[in-house]
Amino acid sequence: MPVSDAIVLSTMVDGVVYVVRGQETPKNTVKAAISQLKNDHQAKILGVLLNRVDVRAAEYDDYYVHDGDDYYSSVRLA
Repeated sequence: MPVSDAIVLSTMVDGVVYVVRGQETPKNTVKAAISQLKNDHQAKILGVLLNRVDVRAAEYDDYYVHDGDDYYSSVRLA
């Protein structure tokens, strides 16, 4: 059975930030990966970072939701 670096490293750190490419990574893939890290490997998920996001696209509001918890709730411009 293959083991990803993320799984191995998640056992050695205090928490995990999951990096997701905007408009490319399907929501169900993100949910499954987070669930596997959190439930199967007891990783502490600190958050999700969306990269390559077009901040002008309104579709990113409430983009990722997992078990009722917002992992991404709105675009904030710096």
